[in-house]
Amino acid sequence: MQVRNGFIVAALVLAGGVVALPAQADNKPAKSATEGYQSAWQLWSKGDSVQAEKALQALVAQFPQDSHLGLFLAASIAAHASEAEADTYFSRVIELGAKSAKPSPDALAAQHFLHLGDPDSANEAFSSLGALAQKNSQNPVFVWLYAQAAERMQKPELAEQAFKTLLKSTKSAPAVVRQGYADALEAQGKHFFALEHRLKITSAEPTPTTLHALSGNLKSLARFTEAASVATLTIKKFPSAPQGWYDLGVSDAATRRPDLAVANFSKALEISEASSEKFDKSAALLAWGTCLESQKKYTEAADKFRRVAALQGASAQLVKEATKRARAAEMAGNN
Repeated sequence: MQVRNGFIVAALVLAGGVVALPAQADNKPAKSATEGYQSAWQLWSKGDSVQAEKALQALVAQFPQDSHLGLFLAASIAAHASEAEADTYFSRVIELGAKSAKPSPDALAAQHFLHLGDPDSANEAFSSLGALAQKNSQNPVFVWLYAQAAERMQKPELAEQAFKTLLKSTKSAPAVVRQGYADALEAQGKHFFALEHRLKITSAEPTPTTLHALSGNLKSLARFTEAASVATLTIKKFPSAPQGWYDLGVSDAATRRPDLAVANFSKALEISEASSEKFDKSAALLAWGTCLESQKKYTEAADKFRRVAALQGASAQLVKEATKRARAAEMAGNN
């Protein structure tokens, strides 16, 4: 596949519109949790994860004791929300399992997934979740959960295989699955193959998240002009989302325009404070600090790195890296 300069943006057909939630045949709520699960899965497998999640929210409220619905909803939330928000949903599934007279595979899966965040238990939890997914291989929710776990554990080869299984088992997998598959390809350095998927995803579902991923993929291929064009398009279509400004800043930094990059990183973080979009503030702050370092503004750079270390929910590894960079910037400023 040849991608010429400027072709990327021209290929993106940004179509609006709302997909209506298909009602039951009799226009009434689901008669059982099983019927509701099948209805939600039908939406999901046709590519509409947003409406599927809305349906699951309603179904969980209708059948609060059904752990299977709860796990499906938790897996859906985990695919796009923060870990803290997703953990709340997984905890509810675990609570349901504790009340059950029989061992619940759904509760076990939720428990294993929660333990991925603990360095002392992560490997064992991932191995157990893999065994559970294999045992329940006909249940796509378990496979989806395992695919997300492989991503979190930075095992892209396993994530690729799990996402590929989902792609083969559904008519039109939702963007979160196709996006996960492309992420796994990129994590293995298969940037060109990932780009093919990103283009399809963004043409079908242009969102700040999918456009951000496409821009990042283009930057990995050193297509900075096209990456900047996608970022500009994101800003135009979604002015209240921080991703476009961040991506434009990254492109500016790559083309040695640090002043413009700093301004765009600042704008991205300013917008992120009022935005509901999931956004990696740590990446923006690190990139901002790096640009300031290149301008020999070491005190300001150190401040940005310190802000990374102070972010709520920042991993120990990230805090260590940011603190180290802050100290290095301070030392450079003192010399």
